[in-house]
Amino acid sequence: MKRHIILTHGRSGSNFVANSLNLHPQVVNYGEVFGHWTVPSKLNKFGKLFGRTDSQFLDYLYRSSTVYYFAQFWSALSHMRAGKPINFKRRSTITTLGVKEFGMHFDRLGLDDYLAQNPDISVIYLYRENSLQRYLSVLSLNRNRVIATEGDVSIPKLTIDVAEMMTSIEVLEQELAYTHKLVRSLTQNPVLEIKYEEAFAGPESLQAMVKDVCEFLQIDPINQTSKQKKILSSSFQEVIENYGDFVAALKASPYAHWLEAGL
Repeated sequence: MKRHIILTHGRSGSNFVANSLNLHPQVVNYGEVFGHWTVPSKLNKFGKLFGRTDSQFLDYLYRSSTVYYFAQFWSALSHMRAGKPINFKRRSTITTLGVKEFGMHFDRLGLDDYLAQNPDISVIYLYRENSLQRYLSVLSLNRNRVIATEGDVSIPKLTIDVAEMMTSIEVLEQELAYTHKLVRSLTQNPVLEIKYEEAFAGPESLQAMVKDVCEFLQIDPINQTSKQKKILSSSFQEVIENYGDFVAALKASPYAHWLEAGL
């Protein structure tokens, strides 16, 4: 069985990619594994009591049949509770198994060399170049608790703390620079780079991106993709309550050019 990872950042479209792949009969992607809120992360804490490292934990996730079937049963139970179709897959039918993880966790946990030391892992690097848009999406998620939607949802306007915004954008820029550097260091791993702004420009580019991912993973094309939509799709002025303060702060910063990009 082949291995893959969706290496990404928060609010960069990775849920759409992972969910679309999980609709494929030949693919399983566990999703995030190092976030403290995830089941795998909680299991990892237990494993560390016995001296297991984070890299050994990742190896275990990729190799363990026990973890695989636990994840399948957990997914089936979640789908059943939500009234959604159950998509149980036998391990013997899977072509590629993967995770979805943020570059910041590789940095935080000192896993800089993990992917280079495992050159068989195919890397789908999905990044969002515009850190302002990413910041606003994170802010909306934190305040409104809406991760994504399959229909039209009214999102309340955001009131921006401009000082906090500038500090946060700087952190997001550092995360982006770190992950760019990490990916550039992978000389042996197969790597597919996907820029959010291009892939999520519209339905046609989304479908083209999913096709590219399938070709990269050497699996059959899929006809069905995730139905999730962006949670912020209006202009800055329609989304931000204190729009004047927002514009003034950005115009006085190195990020003024992002005002032209909009949402």
